[in-house]
Amino acid sequence: MTGALRWAIVSVMQRTRASRISPRRCGSRAALAAAALLAFPGCAPEAPPAAAVRPDVIWIVVDTLRRDRLGCYGHTRATSPELDALAREALVFERAYTSAPWTTPAVGGLLTAQAPSALGLVHERSRLPAEWTTAAELFAQAGYRTSAVVSHSFCSSLQGFDQGFEVFDETNVRGYAEATSPGVTARAVELLAREDERPLFLFVHYFDPHFAYLEHEAHPFRGPRAYAGPVRPGQRFEELERLVPSLGEPDYERLLELYDSEVAFTDAAIGKLLQALRARPRWERTVVAVTADHGEEFGERRSLGHGSTLFGEAIDVPLLLRVPGRGAERLSTPVSTLGLLPTCAALAGLADLPAQLGRDLLRAGPPEPVFVETNQGGVLRAAIDGSSKLIADLATRSSRLYHLRLDPHERADRAASHAAEVARLEELLAGWLAVATEPRFTPEEAQLDEAALERLRSLGYLGGR
Repeated sequence: MTGALRWAIVSVMQRTRASRISPRRCGSRAALAAAALLAFPGCAPEAPPAAAVRPDVIWIVVDTLRRDRLGCYGHTRATSPELDALAREALVFERAYTSAPWTTPAVGGLLTAQAPSALGLVHERSRLPAEWTTAAELFAQAGYRTSAVVSHSFCSSLQGFDQGFEVFDETNVRGYAEATSPGVTARAVELLAREDERPLFLFVHYFDPHFAYLEHEAHPFRGPRAYAGPVRPGQRFEELERLVPSLGEPDYERLLELYDSEVAFTDAAIGKLLQALRARPRWERTVVAVTADHGEEFGERRSLGHGSTLFGEAIDVPLLLRVPGRGAERLSTPVSTLGLLPTCAALAGLADLPAQLGRDLLRAGPPEPVFVETNQGGVLRAAIDGSSKLIADLATRSSRLYHLRLDPHERADRAASHAAEVARLEELLAGWLAVATEPRFTPEEAQLDEAALERLRSLGYLGGR
């Protein structure tokens, strides 16, 4: 491990241990922005001239959606006819990565284009400090009406994610036992109908592909053989986790059948939202982005769930972007979902943005490394550059190296035989750790009542993994 990465690790580990008692940092937002720009010259998007008529901007985020379970990314089951249709008129980012493999830091990154650890979003009780500027605030300052519909308590007002939204609808935050996609679509369509002269920024979050996995009658994906194993629809995560030592390939395949049913059910609900969008006079001036907060593990490494690893099954996410006036295209450069905000801000002609770590995904220039992080079950950081992927464990000070083109499922650790490539990626990671992950405001904690705590435990959080 390089000296630079060792130094950065010490800094990060000290901040992680002190994350709940960090002193408030002084300085204006402008000064902080200038510091970030000095650290990352060129990361802030170049603002185009203000558009005469700004586009509507719609963000659709699907919880726990792996990109390899969608037809437009090669899946053979009919799980996503609606999203596949959107993909045929959109930019399809074939190698998009979330900034973190669980909801709160990933959504916080989307809403701010900042690294989750810089936001202080490192554990289940983390809350976004109010000093950060969110996407909703940026669009509101540009004259947009801002609305959101959410369906997971980990991206709710408890986490401060309502900041800047005129309307923040949480009526579909109901836990794992209910199917909420139709309700999310219904509320989003209602918000679309509240037309006024302002353009719209709408954030819509769907939860259903998250466990517990329900089987939907209209979307069955049962194999040719009857299944008689221990996996059943609707099981709580802790029950599934207890089964892991005894689960075999047929059991994981059954779980994936249930998961695919949830994906198809959600896709159908998204289709109704897209239908409502297409019926509006402003459709030709509407930017639509579809992505996920993270993926999900289904026994690839004898584990279930998400949050505590940085392998592809947990961090590879879809990213579709419909841009008015631009045709369909497939893009193979690795990108981070942190780039969604600066990209849409540029398309909307927003100027004078605060410094962002995410880069405009449509701006010309050489590819940049992608970084991913988690503090769940360890302190892990990943760097992805071209076909190389490094996963560094900051607690054990060890690194793994994978060649994604030759080994897309990340089975062969090449660190021992490719020391020079490990050193190169560790240097990239050290540079990022040194300037991108320093909390700039006092980390905050969400105030959770017992009902909220129990809901999180049932979903596998708060030690439920």
